[in-house]
Order: sequence, then structure tokens, then C-alpha cells
Amino acid sequence: MTIQVDAADFATAVEVASWVASLIAILIMGLIVYFMVRPSRRSRRRRDSEAEALQLEEMVQVMERMERRLETLERAIRDEHEAPQLLETGAERAEYGRTK
Repeated sequence: MTIQVDAADFATAVEVASWVASLIAILIMGLIVYFMVRPSRRSRRRRDSEAEALQLEEMVQVMERMERRLETLERAIRDEHEAPQLLETGAERAEYGRTK
């Protein structure tokens, strides 16, 4: 039994093989580039934990600032209830103290 291969059929087979090999090579190169460029999962987790710690620290600072403002507001309200006598005497002094 003999197999006869025509030159045109052989050229077509080589061309198809080259197309397939080129496509596979491009896909492999793309995969290699993807693995080289993508960030590692470990550093992403580390960054997430650092970001959480930073957010927690900022939240504590905001809470402390809010507590200071609340203390100031409470002091102002308390002084407001005690201050009317002082304000009235101060107003009376202003009326009697200066003349133009």
C-alpha cells in the first residue's frame, strides 16, 4: 500500500499547522504576560488589612473629635443657662460706662 501526497496538499497542511502553532504561541505569550503583570494575592490581602487599619485609625480620630465637640457644646449650653445674669450686668455696664 502506497500513499501519495500531492505538493499542494502538503503546502496546505504546513500552512494550517503554522496558523495553529502561531495561535497557540500567542495564547501562551498572553498568559505569561498576564501572570507577570497581575498583582500577587498576598500583597492585595496585606494592602486590604493595612487599609482597614488605616480606616479604623481615622474612625477613632473622628470619634475623638466628635467627643471634644460634644463636650464643648455641653459646656456652651451649661454656660448659657448660667450666663444670663452676667450678660445683663455686662449690658448695664456698657450703657452707663461710656458717653459720647
